[in-house]
Amino acid sequence: MIKNLQTSYLQNTELTVVAQRLLDVVTEALPTEPSIQNAAEAVRLDIQQVNAALNRLSASEYTAQLAERDEVRDQAFIALRDFAKAYSSRPVADLSAAGTRIYELFVNHGLTAYRSGYTDQSAEMILLIEQLSEPEAQQALDTIGAGAWFEELRDAQSSFEQVMKAKAQAKSDDDTPAVREARSDLIRNVDTLLGTIDVLKKLEDRSEAKTNLETLDDLIIAVNEIITDVTGVARARRTREEAAEPDSQTLAASIAP
Repeated sequence: MIKNLQTSYLQNTELTVVAQRLLDVVTEALPTEPSIQNAAEAVRLDIQQVNAALNRLSASEYTAQLAERDEVRDQAFIALRDFAKAYSSRPVADLSAAGTRIYELFVNHGLTAYRSGYTDQSAEMILLIEQLSEPEAQQALDTIGAGAWFEELRDAQSSFEQVMKAKAQAKSDDDTPAVREARSDLIRNVDTLLGTIDVLKKLEDRSEAKTNLETLDDLIIAVNEIITDVTGVARARRTREEAAEPDSQTLAASIAP
């Protein structure tokens, strides 16, 4: 028998992920079963609707903020890159060596990395900042007086990532009417899909041929593994969130004069 999928534990994005995982294993196991295909198509459409509703809010609210923060980090990247390049040509050996040391890090990660898409640029920026944070690089930055330039780059990247995380969180937590309706439809049709599998299993148990019994048994095992996995992760997340939030009495005591 299929386990109960406790959807109340799941954020919106978690729900769409688990629905897609279930959809994949079910349609692969029973690709020609009409009742399964009908229920699966309803789930597939609902996943699209939930994602579309989430994306509409996230895009409208965060697009401008991301563009602004990205421009700031682009300018910080260019400023430190060009500053290091200028010092790499200085006639003083120590200054030239330090400038070259920093500029080579920019070369390794791409002198025009700031022109990449958000995801690719962030990946390169994180690695660059990690390498610039190493003792040898920090010494080189101090030598050419670029410590403040580095801090600007690091802060700009951190600021951009904060907006990205806020966007992702909003996408998970959004509870607008459009999302609530799409979520409700998805939950209902996932339940229908899983219920159909249980019905098919019962019918197969009663039949004499039992031609699909092994397939259904294996499918139910796979489905239950997915449900166990996602429920465990969601419960752990909720526990961490609840532990991080003080109860009302603790909060009241902490702010009492």
